[in-house]
Parts: sequence; structure tokens; C-alpha cells
Amino acid sequence: MNKKYQNKQQILQQPIQSTIIVFWFISVMFCSLVVFLKLNHFEYLGFNNLTFGILLLFGFFIAMFFTTTIWSIRTFKARALRYAEEFTNEMEKEKARSIHLSRLSAMGEMAAGIAHEINNPLTIILGKNKIIQRELSKESLDTTKISESTDKINSSATRITKIIDSMKNITRDTSRDEMQEQNLYDLVSSTYEMVDAKIIGKGITFELICKVQNPRILCHPTEISQVLINLFNNSIHAIEDSKIKKITITIVEESAFLILFFTDSGEPIPPEIGSKIMTPFFTTKIIGQGTGLGLSISQSIIERHRGFFFYDGSFPATTFVIKLPTLPIA
Repeated sequence: MNKKYQNKQQILQQPIQSTIIVFWFISVMFCSLVVFLKLNHFEYLGFNNLTFGILLLFGFFIAMFFTTTIWSIRTFKARALRYAEEFTNEMEKEKARSIHLSRLSAMGEMAAGIAHEINNPLTIILGKNKIIQRELSKESLDTTKISESTDKINSSATRITKIIDSMKNITRDTSRDEMQEQNLYDLVSSTYEMVDAKIIGKGITFELICKVQNPRILCHPTEISQVLINLFNNSIHAIEDSKIKKITITIVEESAFLILFFTDSGEPIPPEIGSKIMTPFFTTKIIGQGTGLGLSISQSIIERHRGFFFYDGSFPATTFVIKLPTLPIA
């Protein structure tokens, strides 16, 4: 029997044990009082045998009344605790499912860019393979050209493998995984590799600035990548038609936190919208282009990492801030 089940059984048994104790305590005390009156011959109180029996019966009913009341209260409390625990567990499961579905939705938005990212190295592989075949058909082999082609094929295949591994990791349910020590700069860089085709395709410039020598955090890497992908998707949608198209991520350290500023060249968000953007299902996108869950789920993810996630309207451009506890350098 597991510990969690034993705890539940103990909670449910407590009302029974307590009620029995209270029942016998009240019964014994009342009966003792009646017997005391009988033995000391308090006849002037009208204490005859009939009265003695009635008092004993009355005492029994009083004991039953109090113990039944206590039983009801404690049983209700035990059931309330059990239902509260079950409700909390269901809420946690639903939150994990929402995070996973949001992750899949974010990857769906990046699907075209990822397909393009895989197609490019595949085209290189096919082209270099033709060069090798052509060289092999000649009487005198150009080993230098063949070697260069095989190197290019290997690097392209490695690129595809890296993209596929990243996709597998980002779509995997990691709610039960343990946190890992990660370099935040490397994590941002690897996440950018999944979206760079779409960013470059839209003519957007990207810059990553790190002002910390070794920015290490304890996190679920997949979940932090999910937050970044949500921000990338929002920025791409916001600035794709702008004259100036730029996304900048800056990492700095302040006290015991690493702070990541995610800034794009879009106009600042109006205060009346900025105050609502973290609300679930709130979106300014047209129907079919957004669920309104990306930012609210991102906020819950960062809070689960004991951090903070918010929109900062004090900057001249649209800026979101992620604050995560830093790990001391060993």
C-alpha cells in the first residue's frame, strides 16, 4: 500500500476513532453523575428507580446526539480534504495538458519554416551526391572534390538530425522530467535554430546579446524553449509588415536572477491591451491565427521555474522580460 493511500485511509478513519472516544467519554461522565446521585440518596430531588432509568436513557441520547454531530462534521471535513486533493490533482493534469497542447500549437505555426529548414540541406545532399556520382563515372577520380562533397553531405545530414531532435524534444511531454542545469545562452541559440528559416524568410534581423559570462539556470529546457518560440511567433506576426524588422534578445544578470529582454522593432503595446495580454484566451489576432493562450501559459511556465514573466511598457519598443533564478558558478 503506497504512502499516499495510507494517508487517505488515516484521514477517513479519524472521524470514526474520535467519535467513539467522544461517545464513551460523554456516556461515562453522565452515567457516573447519575450513579453518584443514586448512591448518595438524593431522594429530595425525586431520584427514584424510574427517574434513575430515565436519566440513564436521557444521557445515552445526549451522548448519541453529540457524537453524531461530531461524526458529521469530521466526515464532511475528511471528504472535503479528499475532494480538494482530487481537484488539485486534476487541475495539475489539465495545466500540463494545456502546456503540451500550446507547445504543439507553437510548433504548428513554425511548421513551414521547419520544412524549409530541412529542405535546404536535403537539396545540398542531393546535389553533392550527383557530383560524387559524376566523379565516380570518370576514369581519373578527383578525390578532393569527392571529399569536399562528402563533408558537405555529412554536415547537411547533421543539420537535419539536429532539427529533428529539437522538434522531438519540444513536442515531448516533459511535465514529469527533472530540471536540468542549462546555459541560457546556448538554450536561446538552439531554440533560434528552429525558427531561423521563418525569421530569415520574413526579412527579419536577429541579434543575441549576452552580458553574462556563464548564464546558467536550473530548468526544463523544453519548456523554456516553448516560451521563446511563443515570443518569436508573436514578434514575427507583429513586425512582418513593418519597415524595420528586428528581434533582439539581451541576457543580463541582476542580483540572483538572469534577466532576458525579448525586444522586437514593433510599436509598444497600448496600456489598455498590455494590461490584458496575460489573460487566458485574450488575443488581438484574427480568428484562426491565435488561441490567446501562448502568453498566459508562458507566464505559468516561468512561475513554475520560480521566475517572473511580464510585458514592460517602459521601453520604446515591444519588450517582454523573463527573470529566472541563476545558478552559482561551481
